[in-house]
Amino acid sequence: LTMLAGTTSSTVTLSSGINFSVSGNALINQLSSGGSGTNTWNIAGATVSITGNLTIGSASSSTSRLSKVTVSGGTLNVTGNIVFNTSSSGSAVLDLSGGASTVNLSGALTKNSAGTLTPGTQSTFNFNGTASGQTLTLGTGFAYNNIQLKIGRAHV
Repeated sequence: LTMLAGTTSSTVTLSSGINFSVSGNALINQLSSGGSGTNTWNIAGATVSITGNLTIGSASSSTSRLSKVTVSGGTLNVTGNIVFNTSSSGSAVLDLSGGASTVNLSGALTKNSAGTLTPGTQSTFNFNGTASGQTLTLGTGFAYNNIQLKIGRAHV
């Protein structure tokens, strides 16, 4: 699944009750040069499962060309990694502030240079990798409401 880097904003919304699977990687690009706005993948009550990586951003440093994944009362399952690929923190966003949202991540959560993780008061981020060495990113631009670490059968 790829949201193209066009010159105008695009939004794809998956509503409540939808189960959507991506076999492979998902890429939410920022708009291309000459464009201004946001590419948004809105998971509004749906359940999305990605067997590969989710990459948010396309290495642009422009603060007027954004890429955003919004989980509003839905569930995002990623078997691979979640990668923020931008050099401006507000240009690649994972927004969980719209309700009881859940992210289940088996791989690493990384940022190539910058990115923003916005929690909601009811959001949960589950790091549920089965191997040791799962990366949990903290620091500038990353905030969590409820973190659960599940490595194998152990819960931390």
